[in-house]
Formats: sequence, structure tokens, C-alpha cells
Amino acid sequence: MSATSVTTEQARLRLTRSRARMSLALHRLHASAGPAAHDTPGAHSPSSWLDALHAEPATRVLLEALALWWAGQPWQHSATLLSGVVAQRLRPLAQRHPLGLVLGAAALGSALVLLKPWRWISVPALAAGLLPQLLIKAVAPLRTLPWAELLANWLQAVEPPATTPPPP
Repeated sequence: MSATSVTTEQARLRLTRSRARMSLALHRLHASAGPAAHDTPGAHSPSSWLDALHAEPATRVLLEALALWWAGQPWQHSATLLSGVVAQRLRPLAQRHPLGLVLGAAALGSALVLLKPWRWISVPALAAGLLPQLLIKAVAPLRTLPWAELLANWLQAVEPPATTPPPP
């Protein structure tokens, strides 16, 4: 056996082992994902409708603006984490008892409509909490000058009175 045949055989063996590892990893990934929605006829993947919206130019602009707005929200990370936890906990419940979950959601929604908890917040308390924050956000872009600089600018703007010569 020559040196080239040995290296060729080693390369083939490495390639076969790499393919086997990739195949095993893909099988594990597919098994952990569970039954895919696209396996059933007529079903679409959860993001296919979002991909279709991104394909349209007008909706792409709106979705990008919405994504930028959402990225700037202070409670974005908390909401994402909460939605993941809720989805993880409710998915098995929805699979076992879908009607119970729908009835529970309807009961919670009707309780919210009847109790109207958003009316429990008093307007003066809400205004006292939000008004200073709104004013700070409105004034923040304005450049604030120190008092000494303001005074110097004012003094420079005022011209000294013209001196008239004394009468003869």
C-alpha cells in the first residue's frame, strides 16, 4: 500500500464518521422537536404566515418598525421570558384538555370584563406617577445650558447705551 492510498482511506473513514455524527445529531434534533406541524397534510409551520408577511414590502416595513419599537421596550425581556414559561406550562395542558383551557380563558376574560380592574387605578395617582416621567422625556432632548453661560449670552446680547457727547 502506498502513502496516498493510506491517506485516501483515512479521509474516507473520517468522512464516513463525520456523516454518521451529523446524521445522529439531526435525528436527535428532530426527535427533541416533537411531531412537526408540517407532517400533517394541510398544516403550516408556525412561522410560515410570518414569513409570508415579511415577503410583502409594505408589511415588511411595518413589521420592522414594530420590531424596533419592541426592542426598545424595558419590559421586553420579561415578557419574552414569561411567554416562554407560559407556553411551556400550557402546551401539555392544552394538548390534554383543550376545551378546559378554552373555557378557563373565557371565564378569566369575562371576570376581567365584569370587574374592570383598570378602573381601580385612580387618575390623580396615575397622573402623579406618569407626569414627571413624561416631562423628563420631553425635556431630555433639549440642551440645558448652565446659568453662567445663559447670563453671559444675555449680557453679550444687550448692547451698551450709546454715549452722547455733552452739549456745548
